[in-house]
Amino acid sequence: QGLNGSFRDRGKMNNLERFAKFFRATQTLKSVNLHYTPVCSLITMFVLGAAFVTAAAFCLVLHLKLSKIEAIYSDPGDLTAACPQDSATCSIQFDLEKRIPAPVLFYYTLTNFHQNHRRFMLSKNGAMFRGTWEVDDEGKPVNIDSCTFASTQLVDGHELFLYPCGLIATSVFNDTFILSRNEPSPAPKTVIPWSKDGISWEYASRQRFHSKDEAWLRENCYLLGGDHFDSSGFPETLRHFNGTHDAKRSHYNCWHSLDDEDLHVWMQPSGPPDFWKLHRIIHQDLEPGRYTINIENNFPVGGFKSLKGFVLTNVSVLGANSQNLGLLMLVVGCGTLMMLGVSLSLYFSDPSAPHKPPEMNYDHSVEEAARDFAEAVREESGAAKPSLLPMSSLNLGGLLSSNTWIKTTADPSNEPEQRSVKCPPQVLAIPNPEFASNFVSTTKYTRWTFAPLNIFFQFQRFANVYFFAIAVMASFPTISPYGAHSFWSPLAFVIGFSALKDALEDYRRHLSDVEENGRLVEVFDFAKGGFCKAPWRDIQVGSLVRVTATDEDGCSPMIPADLALLACNEGVAFIETANLDGETNLKLREPLPETQMELAPPLSDPCSDDD
Repeated sequence: QGLNGSFRDRGKMNNLERFAKFFRATQTLKSVNLHYTPVCSLITMFVLGAAFVTAAAFCLVLHLKLSKIEAIYSDPGDLTAACPQDSATCSIQFDLEKRIPAPVLFYYTLTNFHQNHRRFMLSKNGAMFRGTWEVDDEGKPVNIDSCTFASTQLVDGHELFLYPCGLIATSVFNDTFILSRNEPSPAPKTVIPWSKDGISWEYASRQRFHSKDEAWLRENCYLLGGDHFDSSGFPETLRHFNGTHDAKRSHYNCWHSLDDEDLHVWMQPSGPPDFWKLHRIIHQDLEPGRYTINIENNFPVGGFKSLKGFVLTNVSVLGANSQNLGLLMLVVGCGTLMMLGVSLSLYFSDPSAPHKPPEMNYDHSVEEAARDFAEAVREESGAAKPSLLPMSSLNLGGLLSSNTWIKTTADPSNEPEQRSVKCPPQVLAIPNPEFASNFVSTTKYTRWTFAPLNIFFQFQRFANVYFFAIAVMASFPTISPYGAHSFWSPLAFVIGFSALKDALEDYRRHLSDVEENGRLVEVFDFAKGGFCKAPWRDIQVGSLVRVTATDEDGCSPMIPADLALLACNEGVAFIETANLDGETNLKLREPLPETQMELAPPLSDPCSDDD
């Protein structure tokens, strides 16, 4: 009464009516099931391949437009190199043929230097880099054991703590460069101004590194500036301060400033042993002409046979080196197009590929086929030939009567909706274009849809999308100090391993489908006038099927498809649907009396070997 009270008085729907309307609406909603057809997959592969090839061409074109000058100036094995190992200073001249627009980036290069070695990378102290390490009562640092192999130094008989400590910090690259342009004689050379502001990540400069203030340095540094003050990064106000030289109150050898961006760049370890690192940025155009680079050779490389060099280049929207990214996209795009070609050849050459079946013409009408079927039943049973009931009086669910299925709908008028069904059906093993086949497939992929669909499903996982984005960013040297292959290799391994696992699982499902579709059942052959064994996959709408309770005759006792019960031996049948809904109670099914009377006598098998 409460539901039908004030709401109904106001002309509004009550809750029960709303629920009923919602329930009716949900029952009539159309369901959508995505079906990846071969044509859709082939189009997807073509679009992806074309997109990758286009992006690769864009990257390579940008790379070709870059101007680059590179040279090796120090080779321990070459005594004729521009800068021999025992030389303190040297110079290199080069000719610039065309203008390089700003900004121009100056990199130094090293080979055979393994910054990614585990012990090398772990030899550091994050608290000291941030300026938050702890000290004891004497002012000496504690808990700096992580700076293995480079934590202290013996100077003038005193043990001093390195500031900063660790192998990765103390091995910082300290060669210095001066770039100048040669002017016509007798004019002097013009020094090209450059800056190191912005060569490191802003996050690294602000969060990971923080140097002590000048007052602390003047109080606690026994030595300051190291062997080369110009490359130490300390401010000019400390140029003439060499340290306190008082071991009682100063316990540190302050050899490098933690605010120096050169140190920040070096502290971003490189994955491969051969790498570039950004050194300076030139904010003006370099005009054509002859240039000279004066080098102060401070960084020793003879012990590990490394080559030192430099690269002078400009940048594009993708950074200073988009060649690797372009080549990678080109490989992916060409690989996708190659898979497209293989899939096309399989699609057009495989006789089992989906195709539209040919139109079939039947020699007999539906009514004649039904009469032939009833005649064959009587002949096999040996019973007297009765008078056949008129076709209009039989109600066999559309199989034998009026070539129609009766299907009730949700229409309020309860009018039956009819659809035509041909009986007998088309020849077995040829699909009917009007209805779905009885072929069961639980696999997710086919031979031509596996590659694109598996990649599509794998990149629905957020982790794969995340690492793919990281790998793409790592392909830009201006963004990441690590090599791109250190990200692409594990991502490709994970995706490849997952694809292999999915392929094996789908293959097992395929074998299960082959077994299920190959089960045998007795199907009435109108041409031979009797039941013959046929696989489940060949059953069609309109087929007459005989299901036995045991498999002694070589046929499966399971129901092969959605069937309309026409007759059974005892006049009633019990079925179990536990494999569908988990219900173990048997369900009662009864045929129509007309069909039970016509088809109940046992039938022989004209297709057996004995006949």
